[in-house]
Amino acid sequence: MSSFFDYIRKRSFFFLFLLFEFLAFIFTATEKRRPKLFFINSSDFFVSNLYTGFYSFKSYFSLKKENERLVKEIADLKNNLNSNFSIHDSTIIDSTNKNYNYFPAHVIKNSVAFENNFLTIDKGSNDGVRVDDGVICDEGIVGVVVNVSKNYSVVLSALNVMSGISAKLARTGHWGNTNWDGRNYRYVTLEGIPNHIKIYNGDTVITSSYSSIFPEGIMIGTIDTFGRNEEDNFYNIKLLLNTDFKKVSNVLVITDLKREEQLILEEETLKEFK
Repeated sequence: MSSFFDYIRKRSFFFLFLLFEFLAFIFTATEKRRPKLFFINSSDFFVSNLYTGFYSFKSYFSLKKENERLVKEIADLKNNLNSNFSIHDSTIIDSTNKNYNYFPAHVIKNSVAFENNFLTIDKGSNDGVRVDDGVICDEGIVGVVVNVSKNYSVVLSALNVMSGISAKLARTGHWGNTNWDGRNYRYVTLEGIPNHIKIYNGDTVITSSYSSIFPEGIMIGTIDTFGRNEEDNFYNIKLLLNTDFKKVSNVLVITDLKREEQLILEEETLKEFK
């Protein structure tokens, strides 16, 4: 009997191997499909993740083209809005008497870190861009064109101490001008709002009808903080810009088609009454 146990002990690894082989055979016989399903599920998981990664990679590089397509669509919509045409009476819109022309452009250079910041866009005189054209993005104002070549234009950013944009409170209609102090790229100041009116944090500020560059109603920002200035009876107002200038990419250039007529008339009037 002891020799039998000695034999078993010497061959213990062999018998353990046979036991595992037997158990593996039983599992395979009773659940034939499980190993196959496990392999299929694992491969599906791998392939689906591979496709997801590839799609994300492809989407990233097609995002620029998609954004440019959307900006072009927005430009087409704005060009065809009824409000962009002169109205002779309450019902008749003159489709030939257009007020503004909108067309898309792409920002190829930008700065926010200086007192005098500029942007460069990939459209120029060949595309119809003119000095003093306004530039906006989907979030709001961007700046004003100050120099043009055949294929490029330089834009005076709203983040420029030389920039001033005619603005008004959307809620009350009171108007003033925006200025940048050269500090935080997210804020500008609003000057010229009398301190006898009620204003609130969060009030919306838009472009006014007094601008010969931007159409009325373009988003500028919201009131972040304000205080009374007893010396001149106007508020000191800090606006949080709606436009994040660190991510401006696709823009719309706005040409006021009647600006020249307006400016000539105003200059002639000034000369006449000097």
